[in-house]
Amino acid sequence: KNLISGTTWTKGMVVNNDSKRALWISANDDGYMKIRVCPPKFLKGNNVEEASIKDTLDLFTTLSNMVGYDLGATSKVDRLDITHTAMTEYSPYAYYPYLCNQTGSENKRWVLDSTLYYGTSKAKQKKFYDKVRDTQKTGGKQQIPIQYQGTNMTRFEVCLGTNKRVSDVLGEVASLGHLFEEEYIVKLHNYWRKEYDIIPKETEIATQFNKGMKQKEVQEEIIRAALSNYGRLNVENDIIRASRIGALSYSAKSRARQNLLKPFEDKAIKSDLIEELDTKMFGFEPKWD
Repeated sequence: KNLISGTTWTKGMVVNNDSKRALWISANDDGYMKIRVCPPKFLKGNNVEEASIKDTLDLFTTLSNMVGYDLGATSKVDRLDITHTAMTEYSPYAYYPYLCNQTGSENKRWVLDSTLYYGTSKAKQKKFYDKVRDTQKTGGKQQIPIQYQGTNMTRFEVCLGTNKRVSDVLGEVASLGHLFEEEYIVKLHNYWRKEYDIIPKETEIATQFNKGMKQKEVQEEIIRAALSNYGRLNVENDIIRASRIGALSYSAKSRARQNLLKPFEDKAIKSDLIEELDTKMFGFEPKWD
């Protein structure tokens, strides 16, 4: 019982006898119900595999029948994680140095253990992490399916932690039913792709000398080569450090970023690792069946 509001809550779980996993349901005497579930874990016993949209719809249809409400029409979505896992050539850590700083304080780049984060607020955050290591941390509660064992699994996940955040992506107040309509599934999928795409990627700057070049042009090529060797992420971090100790004003920081990062965008080619990651991330489609 909530001693402040006087509301009484009843809490319990529903167990899937096949997967041995549970989902949690809370209900109060004011007629409010909250369901917390990771559909892949509940349906398959792990969230290494993706649960199809059809299987997830069947799950919520069953729950609707169980609790006596049409959850699709009446339920508000308070949190949603949009995710895919790429089977990559290398461990996820190999790709982190090529994923650079994104502008905006809400997109702060930071690393903790085996996870690369963008953003510190759970209301909106995205992250890359090692799904193999993440699964092993559960202490046996999850097992990596045999078909994925021995692979490198790089997961990119976009977390929308409030109903407003989900609603902003969908274009209207988000209810459970939206998650099973093609129009909104496409919107969510495109949002996931965009959030990956807008992360600046480390690039290699092509340097070329031509007969008849002037001294200034040769010097600029050498400077570009030096910048390339130093790396975009190092340049970005130096600008941030200089700004934090007061060596750069806000406007000077913006100009420094524009001047120093321009070569990485104008005369640059993507590294092989980013080409691979791009191909795999952009190759995903929603899993319908």
